[in-house]
Amino acid sequence: MHNGARTAAGWTLILWDIENVPVPEQLRDPSGIKQLKDLLKDRFAKTRSLQLHCIKLACRWPDCRSPYANLLGWLTTLGDVEALGYQWQGQKDKIHNADRLLKQAADRFMHMLELHGGPEHLVVFITSDQDFCEKIQELQRRNFKVVVLYHGPSASQKPVSITSVADESHDWLTFLKRELGFSHLTLAPYDPCAYHGSSQGYNSGMTPPPPSATTRQPSQESRTPSKACTRLLAV
Repeated sequence: MHNGARTAAGWTLILWDIENVPVPEQLRDPSGIKQLKDLLKDRFAKTRSLQLHCIKLACRWPDCRSPYANLLGWLTTLGDVEALGYQWQGQKDKIHNADRLLKQAADRFMHMLELHGGPEHLVVFITSDQDFCEKIQELQRRNFKVVVLYHGPSASQKPVSITSVADESHDWLTFLKRELGFSHLTLAPYDPCAYHGSSQGYNSGMTPPPPSATTRQPSQESRTPSKACTRLLAV
């Protein structure tokens, strides 16, 4: 985003909690991932006369042998996509998690554009987590429009649900089927047993994979993947 362009047109930021609202199984290949990324850019930037700032997705870093390694590699090598990776420390970890990273990304986007004024901007949350309700309301108070793509009936059944506070909301699978022309899509949730770095991430009786001699785990304070890590994920 160039300084001179900040006030020329509105901007869109897409924040994706990819473990909460995962990629449908039918799109988990390079061509499907490209279709998905192009759709998000078209529907929430181009057709609204906005420019796409970035698609930021938050995820735990997977083991290199995990099926999710290829998925993240395909996403982050397309352009316009940035992975906010973290090393999960278990259910009680309140520092290294998707909520915190995505809320920080929303804050940076909000503060950057507020400094320069200009037209109305859009933030798209791909999540069903009601913990984002307060952040959505804060964005709205500061004149940002908010769209939510959610999955599951629980997203709309809370007393203050993420779907009710957003300016616009769409069911994830319904949206994808309509826009991409699929008659059937299924979601397979992320399996924590595929992740390394936490003894709580494995079922009893399973042994975590040994550390690779050529692979280092990212530091706990890592927010974005290095070039080397992106190449690793793309293998």
